[in-house]
Amino acid sequence: MRPITLPRRMYDYLIDHWILSAIALTLPSYWFIFLRVAGTSASLVDTSGNLTSWGGIITWPLFALSLVFALLKTGADKYDEIAKTRGGFILQRLLDCVNAVTSKKMRRFVDFIVKHEGNGGVTAFHDITQPRLQVSSLLDNIQVALSEIFGLSRDQIGLSILYRYNGKNDWQFLESVNTLHDLTLDSLLNNPDSSARQIIDGKSSSLFYSDKRVAEQNHQYVPGPRDTDCDMIGSVFCRDIGINGKDEKPHVQAVLSVTTYGKYLCEPKDKQAEKKILNLIIPTFESRLRLELALLYIRDEMQTKCATCRPPVQ
Repeated sequence: MRPITLPRRMYDYLIDHWILSAIALTLPSYWFIFLRVAGTSASLVDTSGNLTSWGGIITWPLFALSLVFALLKTGADKYDEIAKTRGGFILQRLLDCVNAVTSKKMRRFVDFIVKHEGNGGVTAFHDITQPRLQVSSLLDNIQVALSEIFGLSRDQIGLSILYRYNGKNDWQFLESVNTLHDLTLDSLLNNPDSSARQIIDGKSSSLFYSDKRVAEQNHQYVPGPRDTDCDMIGSVFCRDIGINGKDEKPHVQAVLSVTTYGKYLCEPKDKQAEKKILNLIIPTFESRLRLELALLYIRDEMQTKCATCRPPVQ
């Protein structure tokens, strides 16, 4: 993600303080008009039309002010143009990743039709609905999107989903990507400082730290072995993606975690990039993850007409 440059910040500051921008924009022009009209009588311009010493002392700083303002505006316009292009790239990559998941699911459905059409005895819900495969595909594409948008390699991005039903059974991993050598499930659940525990205990529904060291200092992250290898450089994100009924009763409790190793998702204090992560990139996949969690719950926990979805009640 392209950071906000110092010239851009300076230009934004001038625009926010309109009196300063008005002075920078208009004062040099009025000054040159004054020189032409009254420069000689004010001893700022000699009879040959050249600036006197006092005329130069006043004029050149004003000229420099006008030049700096013009350069800042040019730089800001260029930044906006790049940001606009970058924004289009982000949207396109998100669409590509979501379409990849949909296309994969569609191919599976079509293959199912070709294989079973006319055979009879098809238990469609059980055979077609494969939420675990879809969750795995979604996490893979979240990894692809973050990698391409923020310039990380895929092996620097770890993702996982913890879940349980109705608060009845034990927490377990539904799926994990690139986290085999990181913390164990027990270490995540038993340490009150882990990011996942912040969500599970209801202390937060979502947390994001572009710098994991700050999260650790705030007792909201527990370093794993890979963090030691990467000098604790990286970002961490956790969000509640559970499924609740109208009465807020939790049918599926679930926590999505994203961790990077050796590189930040975005530079600390880059609020624009942080907003894109929290309000654009993750929500693009979040609704699909919730859908698959709901299907998983139906498949595993509810009585259905599909005889093979669940063993018959004795």
